[in-house]
Amino acid sequence: MKRVLNIAVLLAVLASCVSCSDTFGNKNLIKFSATTGESLTRVSYSGAQISGKERVDWKANDMIWIICPESQTPASHEAYYVVNDITPDGVNSKAKVALYSTEGMAEGLKWNEAETDHHFYAIYPCPLQNSSVYYRDFNNAGTHTVLFGATVPASQAPVSTTANDDGNGYTANPNGANLIMTAMATYPLHSNVTLSFAPVVTAVEFTIVNGYPDHGDMTLSSIKLSSTTADIAGDFTSYFGTSTATFDHPVKTIEIPFTTPVSVAYGKTLTFTVFMLGVESATNVNISDMSIEFVTDATTSIKTLLKTTAGNMVFPRGKKSYVAGMIIPGKEVWTISPEPISISAWVTEALTVEVE
Repeated sequence: MKRVLNIAVLLAVLASCVSCSDTFGNKNLIKFSATTGESLTRVSYSGAQISGKERVDWKANDMIWIICPESQTPASHEAYYVVNDITPDGVNSKAKVALYSTEGMAEGLKWNEAETDHHFYAIYPCPLQNSSVYYRDFNNAGTHTVLFGATVPASQAPVSTTANDDGNGYTANPNGANLIMTAMATYPLHSNVTLSFAPVVTAVEFTIVNGYPDHGDMTLSSIKLSSTTADIAGDFTSYFGTSTATFDHPVKTIEIPFTTPVSVAYGKTLTFTVFMLGVESATNVNISDMSIEFVTDATTSIKTLLKTTAGNMVFPRGKKSYVAGMIIPGKEVWTISPEPISISAWVTEALTVEVE
């Protein structure tokens, strides 16, 4: 059973923006009604990088969970909202929101005339759509301490695998629900409220190449990432505005299983994304000491530390990193024991970009 308590990090980098002016800008109660469409979250990395930052794109019918401890209504001081009117704008994906009025949410958040400043806290994905976020709690006795619980799953199956437009390989498209994001803001009474979301999790995008013509197609049944020191997945809790998290059921290995094994021909690539969360200490929020394992079947795989010429790769929390040019041989030479520290055929360099 999941322990309910806390998560959020000090979000040094802002992500996609949601304009809430239609909801909070009117002193009278505004009621909305909206449907969610598919019961899936679909936020995604855009691939568009501007000034070293990559935009996170909202998708129509994504849902967010907004909490305002000072609000007059509802009694729970929270409501669910649906994202719409999405406009990509540089490094921001701007959107408006409408109240999701089912599930007992007949009223949206309403200004409290007895209060001046109102504190807003928001979480994506909304638990109505995906249980990656499953809990929240707050203290409204002047401290405005807000916390939530969420899950980085140990198994992250792609939602689909598509051929690249350039014909050079495939992309395993990740589940956007694993891109957990939060936002927090303080506004005076009757202001227009804008929430700027930033990712809590670390994303690492790998591109691997079948670079050995003598070994035929590279066929993968799964890919695994693991750490000997950091908890990189599992149920966790944390406070908004902090850089620490407490794992309730920590996991040190994440697997990307393919329902149908992916076969990559010589010279072609496979791109996939892994979402992780790991904090070594309150002052060091990097994930290091990572190994990657490529599995072809139940008995055959290759595993190695992720290293560059400068040492172990380091993946900063809350950002997206890229690892490209990893050359993987065919199945015939994949059984290696003991685990090597590095493989000379791999050209492994990581480029970290901020996400906004």
